[in-house]
Amino acid sequence: MRFRPFPPSSVILPVAAALSGGFAWSPLGLFALLPIFALAYGWAASKRQQIAVIIGYYLGALWSLNGVFDGFWPNASPWVGWAGWVGATLLIAVPWMLMVFIGPDTAVMRGLRFFISLLVSALPPLGAYGLASPWIFVSAWFPGAGIAGLVMGALWISMLAAWAKGMHASYKLNDHTVWGVWHTRVNNKTRLADGILAFGAIWAVAANLAYLPPAKPPHWAAVHTNLAGFRGPVAAPIWMHRQARVAQIVHAAILSNPNHTRILFPESMDGPQFHNFLSALMDNGMASMAREHGDTLLIGADDLANQQGDYTDSLNIMGQYHGRISARQPAPFGEWRPWGRHTALADWWHFGGYQIGKESVAWAVCYEQMLVWPIAWNFLGDGHKPSVLLAPSDHDWARGIMEPAVQKQALMAWARLYQIPELYANDGPQKPKHSRSNPLEKRQ
Repeated sequence: MRFRPFPPSSVILPVAAALSGGFAWSPLGLFALLPIFALAYGWAASKRQQIAVIIGYYLGALWSLNGVFDGFWPNASPWVGWAGWVGATLLIAVPWMLMVFIGPDTAVMRGLRFFISLLVSALPPLGAYGLASPWIFVSAWFPGAGIAGLVMGALWISMLAAWAKGMHASYKLNDHTVWGVWHTRVNNKTRLADGILAFGAIWAVAANLAYLPPAKPPHWAAVHTNLAGFRGPVAAPIWMHRQARVAQIVHAAILSNPNHTRILFPESMDGPQFHNFLSALMDNGMASMAREHGDTLLIGADDLANQQGDYTDSLNIMGQYHGRISARQPAPFGEWRPWGRHTALADWWHFGGYQIGKESVAWAVCYEQMLVWPIAWNFLGDGHKPSVLLAPSDHDWARGIMEPAVQKQALMAWARLYQIPELYANDGPQKPKHSRSNPLEKRQ
């Protein structure tokens, strides 16, 4: 059986990579397609084609950023959206492109470069902005495998890239028949690579057949809101009015849930919080009511951290238990600006979950839900697996924009990998729900 050479790979491969990224990082969440990117990366005939494949993948995967930039700066749309999309693509793809020039272009080196690129672009410090990592494919291929699946997935997809390079080299050297390719590769002692790839595929099938979604925790509740966000300095009357509205929402949530419930509210819902009597007074009423009902409130707020005006993007815990959970990685540029003042602070090296009573919880605040490491860090602590993944978000700016749906798909994918129930609380436009059981699921 013979087949003709492929059409020009300079077009086909980047388009295939772009389509795999586009369908994966979309409201469809088809992350199982991402090994196509590794195959295209490995099959590329030259380093120049590899770079085209990398750029194609990230252009497809980051397409929703167009709407994000337009949403934040509507007066400059559509140009700011296009510029932001292309600029973010190039910025995030740079580590991959630079890695292409290291070493000879053998099958082993290509797989190794893919593996190193995967790690460097997904983990701190470059992982602070490492959106759309193809590493998320493990959530579809190895559900429930957790950290072991994350490690196995990195090795497997990198070996897939090396395998594709070897296949391409064999295809060019023999008589272009299916038998010829297989015969050449067997003589080149590639049985080990074939065996590992086959083992990964079998594991993927078994993992998907055996996977059982975890039950939602019965003592937790989430509240969605639709409150306008703060932009820049806030006048005292506006801040007071917002605090009064927040208190109304919290009181309604406490009364609509059974006693001893832990209630998650959206990111930044409580706005900026200061170290003064007025902030403490506004929170005291909510905390007192929660204690009376045996409830614990987790309310998103921006907590002033120091005299430079820096803050933490946090969940303030009050009621039966109290404390603070802060985001490991706030959104770059929009919140995290370490080169200047008035920035949200990052915390790259906080491992493990957060203890609330006898329960350990994992968390991913908004932007973190799109990254690899912030959620993985929750499972690298003291050995106590978190019982729930808390996912507060703030999308008050995202009207008619797809990005919140893409982010939620990523969140559910990570929850699937770690086989942990997620609890999602969002501030922003909500889809109407026809349910009488929880009126707080509607806009507040």
